[in-house]
Amino acid sequence: MQKGLLPPVDQKRVLRSINDNFAATYLALLGIIQSVVLGILITNIAGLVDKNKYGDAFVWTSGFLTFMIVVLVWYSYQWYPYLDRWPPRLLDSVIPFSLGISQGILASSSQEEATYFLGISLTGLFGVVAYLNTRKRINKNDFNPVEVYNHHLRHLNISIFLSGGASFYGLVIFVCIKFHWPLIFFRESFFLIPVILSVFAMFYVCSYYLKKILEEFKIEE
Repeated sequence: MQKGLLPPVDQKRVLRSINDNFAATYLALLGIIQSVVLGILITNIAGLVDKNKYGDAFVWTSGFLTFMIVVLVWYSYQWYPYLDRWPPRLLDSVIPFSLGISQGILASSSQEEATYFLGISLTGLFGVVAYLNTRKRINKNDFNPVEVYNHHLRHLNISIFLSGGASFYGLVIFVCIKFHWPLIFFRESFFLIPVILSVFAMFYVCSYYLKKILEEFKIEE
């Protein structure tokens, strides 16, 4: 190959590459991880059905919750990589794999109540890290109109609060089940209800602010 056939690697070329490839690369990675988690969930539920364990409320409730969490993670990342672009760092690789591991714990522990709530706590924690990382890396000057930045920031702040609350709640229930503390007066499946409500709240918040952002761009859903 002759020298000089390729353009030099300069700042403009690197920035253009980040701008063109960041969203596609991140979504491809996330899609693979989420597909693996769904595969684990389907295999686990199918195995329980083969054992004729149809009446366990925790199995079906936790399976539904895990599925909704997988969809929520995908839905959250479906648009925002197109809004948020920066030179990727190590943390940007650690976050999606960490979320994949914590969701894998959820998908594989439908019969292990304590482990499942530990998975809830870890997923919420990694969600907080993801939202904080995005909040730190976005720059107000990169958004036009600036109201898009404001909507995005409000969504991140509310999501940090909801995800952090779910993480703390999951840890408390995990400790109570693990050490047989007398806080548990109901069946374990009852304590999944607040997490389900939190996930639905995050769906609503994400949808609401995405709609606001699209309106600023004059794009119809």
